[in-house]
Amino acid sequence: MALTIMQWNAHSLLCNTEQLKNFLINTPNPPDIICIEETFLKDKHQSPRMDGYDIIRKDRTNKEKGGLAIYIKMRLNFNALNVQEPMNIEVQGIEVKTMHGHLKILNAYIPPGNNVDKEDFETIINNKRMIMVGDFNAHNKMWGCTETRPRGRLLEEIITENRMIDTDLP
Repeated sequence: MALTIMQWNAHSLLCNTEQLKNFLINTPNPPDIICIEETFLKDKHQSPRMDGYDIIRKDRTNKEKGGLAIYIKMRLNFNALNVQEPMNIEVQGIEVKTMHGHLKILNAYIPPGNNVDKEDFETIINNKRMIMVGDFNAHNKMWGCTETRPRGRLLEEIITENRMIDTDLP
């Protein structure tokens, strides 16, 4: 059985909860894992419930907006990871037990104005059995954008050097 992962920038999970619920109800094969960026959730907010899913959150505490969440189907065996977070990248992760061993799944958000460099990514990318998804704000023609910007070029370089596979960016 394949593990399916969905990535979505909610731009306010509270405001867009119904959109996600409708998607899950109407899709024939709901994803096993849903990685969400820009949740805008804070400690005072309850986590929006999705039937059949557990949730882990990483709220942005030092500024407005931002925040991450991962919804995991209840039947999956997983552990939340304590990921070393570079200064300009929001990141959270889980490790899922699969038939082929453990797989790390990282969810990341890089705001457009944040400066990142190769070392920031190398802090996060430290495992061969890993999938990283997110909103990197990294535009590159290689993944369908109309132009290539410096962050997109940097991410392409990291993908190439680390022999990673890019399936859907930004």
